[in-house]
Amino acid sequence: MFGTDFLRILETRYDKTYSSFFNPVKQNDFIAEALSTAALDGYKALQKEESFADMSNMISTNKICLVNNNQIYTFQLDITGVTFAALDVTVVTRVPHNLAVGDNVTLSDIAGFVAATLNGTAHTVATINSPTSFTFPIAAIAGVYTAGTGKIVSHQLDGLDKLIADFNYLLSVKQRYHENLNCKIVSASNAQPIVMTLDKRNNVKTGDKITQSGIVGNTNANGTFYVKKINAFKYELYRDKDFTIPVSGNGVYGGIGKAKRDYYKQATAIFSSTELDSFEQPSVSSPKFERGNGLIKFQPFDVPCTEITIDYFTTPPVAIDVTNGTVDLEDTYSEEFLYVVIDRAVNLISQAIKDTELYQTSMAEIKSE
Repeated sequence: MFGTDFLRILETRYDKTYSSFFNPVKQNDFIAEALSTAALDGYKALQKEESFADMSNMISTNKICLVNNNQIYTFQLDITGVTFAALDVTVVTRVPHNLAVGDNVTLSDIAGFVAATLNGTAHTVATINSPTSFTFPIAAIAGVYTAGTGKIVSHQLDGLDKLIADFNYLLSVKQRYHENLNCKIVSASNAQPIVMTLDKRNNVKTGDKITQSGIVGNTNANGTFYVKKINAFKYELYRDKDFTIPVSGNGVYGGIGKAKRDYYKQATAIFSSTELDSFEQPSVSSPKFERGNGLIKFQPFDVPCTEITIDYFTTPPVAIDVTNGTVDLEDTYSEEFLYVVIDRAVNLISQAIKDTELYQTSMAEIKSE
């Protein structure tokens, strides 16, 4: 089925007499919305493996991303300036770049410079000059930047994304926070498993994930572990949630060390107009997120969100274009799924042309799927 075939089938489903104002651009807009709606409905009702196969190339699940400043971009950032001096390149972005020193960025479509390594190569950020400017080292290049060219197409650290370039629609997100225990580590036993002792009572529970750092001597106690509580002051360290892999000590505790509890919770959406009472305020145990300006922002803002795991719809791999008679849509989508999209498109068109009978018929088709 080509895009032109899709249109032909679609047009048999509604009265064109009342919709002659639908040009190809408007038709494609309706179809794009219908495609997203069909995929979203399918995601909510996933039960059969073949159903997931219809949408597997449109959904990214359990994607782990790192976060700067409790926010992450969901689009490629436009570049407005590039200068070169003393083996350093300085880049200016149209909007705040949300980068940090040590992050890796990949640029694309910058014109005017001879060196091909400027585009398509990951560069490590060396200096943050301002919210919209950063610098990284590079070998000598020649040329002058062509105004209005270039984008940041990738932003990563240690291979994990800090920019979701193929984002289309958010499905769900879990947020990770570290919260100080406000206790001092008194000792870390040189045993198996390592037993940690804190200086005061705490509310650590069996099954919590604890991140410890700065420990001298018994350095195996540094890292992130599952804990089994012994009493109000002590817990054991394990590498797995089933407590089958104990952590072994490797030396005598030399003092110093910090412990933080990891919170990794499913977040709920919040909108700028939402009024929350004191019991609904975002917290590390009840996080929230908001969307806007091409960003997903994670609350509470006063505690750093270090990582997210996200399910989202990606940008459709192949757009359905009613003027295209060469690209076979069934190379990407199943025929059954394309007819589901047609039903959704008819529903949207019926609302636009205020055809009540057509709307009711289309709703009946959707409910029967």
